[in-house]
Amino acid sequence: MKNLFKLKFKYRAKGFTLVELMVVIALFTTIMTVAIGALFSAQAVNVKLQQTQVVIDGINLAVEEMVRDIRYGSTFYCTDSSFALNPPAIMPDRQDCLYSTGNNALVFKPSNGLTSTNSSNDRIAYYVSNGALFKKSFPAGDTTVPAIQVTASDIKIQSLLFFVKGTGTIPVDYIQPVITISISGVTTKSQTNQVNFAVQTTTSTRKIDK
Repeated sequence: MKNLFKLKFKYRAKGFTLVELMVVIALFTTIMTVAIGALFSAQAVNVKLQQTQVVIDGINLAVEEMVRDIRYGSTFYCTDSSFALNPPAIMPDRQDCLYSTGNNALVFKPSNGLTSTNSSNDRIAYYVSNGALFKKSFPAGDTTVPAIQVTASDIKIQSLLFFVKGTGTIPVDYIQPVITISISGVTTKSQTNQVNFAVQTTTSTRKIDK
């Protein structure tokens, strides 16, 4: 009888108790919940970063376009945005902007004529209005051509300053026009956190100043 009792317990199958099984299930559920939550959070952050990068790329593209036009332009006139909004009847010639103050609009003659006649009076202007960067053309001094918005609607420009030096044409002036652009603002794209940005670049004209 004693040997039979030992044999019964010797060959008894072992397994998880109900409590152990509940603990394992609860632990597994907790780990999976945390892992899935982290995965969704990482995905949301990645989407926001991609959207923000698209906005920043748009800023860089707008600045590159402006710099390219300036690099091949001439006859620079640094002024304020009121010029583009209410241009004079006669296009101005040249004007510097001190590095201590700067100004928020730049008018200059483009490398390619905007008209087939009187191209010497062609001008284009870059300026900011209502938080957006605009490019306005003045073919042969015509002030009726509508402006083109350069930056996207999900970008708000808070500050645009041009610093211009060397626009003079006196005989002893050997300085090529040098233009520094400083632009800052904030992204306003929906479903993304606002990101402040600031871009500054300096360029000079390739055309000999004369």
